[in-house]
Amino acid sequence: MVLATSLIGALLMFINPAYMNAAENTDGYKKISFSFTYLVQKIYSVMIPNMFTNYAWLLLLVAFTLGALFLGKKDTKSYKDWISWWLVSAYPVYVLFFYGKMQFGSAVLTGYLLIAFTIVYFLALLELIFKCLEGVKLRLGLIVTISIGAVSAPLLMADPIGPRSFYGTFIFWVLLELLLLLAVAERKPHWQPMLGTLGNSVALTAMLFYLLTFSYSYYGQINRQRMIDRAIETNQKVLRLPDLPNKQFVWKTSTNEPTWNARFKNFYHIPKRIKVIFPQTPDYAEYRQQIEEKK
Repeated sequence: MVLATSLIGALLMFINPAYMNAAENTDGYKKISFSFTYLVQKIYSVMIPNMFTNYAWLLLLVAFTLGALFLGKKDTKSYKDWISWWLVSAYPVYVLFFYGKMQFGSAVLTGYLLIAFTIVYFLALLELIFKCLEGVKLRLGLIVTISIGAVSAPLLMADPIGPRSFYGTFIFWVLLELLLLLAVAERKPHWQPMLGTLGNSVALTAMLFYLLTFSYSYYGQINRQRMIDRAIETNQKVLRLPDLPNKQFVWKTSTNEPTWNARFKNFYHIPKRIKVIFPQTPDYAEYRQQIEEKK
């Protein structure tokens, strides 16, 4: 039913005069390009973020729940099953920690790799749902999962679009998680051990999360320490330090306030004659602009 309504909605959109005007570039506001380069760029810059990466925590919860179902099954698991489970778990971890921070060559190449990773993830998700669910829940799970992509696919041919255009995708992600939680709760007599497995998975993932978060922050701190040592050795008057990474997960990654700035300099034995500034100060912004202009 959902797939049918998505198809009907797409057909209605395509025959709408407003869409035709945009497609033919006769609309003064909306313009649609059908070039391969444009569509691919739109997939990795607009479609994938609004269909997948913006819901990283929800995808991680789906991975936890599927992991509990997968590990709780007593049947023999093939290499394909284990690879699917790893992919479903690895994708949200990549999105949380590395998406937007890692570049594989050019931005275009990074976008192509993101598209490939997302396709493989989605196929692995379908494979794992097929493995973990049965009967009516299996059919519902497959329909809901396919609908995650189907409900937003027509937006590839619409422009401009924004996050609100993908609200249906978010609803289907939530429905999928609720369906998986229901499957976990109904697994008897194994549901209690499965919940224990789920709890252990959550605890282990949380530990891994904080390990990666603070390890990466420590790596950033090592680089800052090198910059501090070099500034002291070369008698610099101004020391511009970057924020530590993963600042959304920790309390402070910079100390521009006078009191904290003084404590920072005292802790790292930075002479008072050296002015220490961080990214959000105007001086740092001007400095970055100068660097970009030189490039």
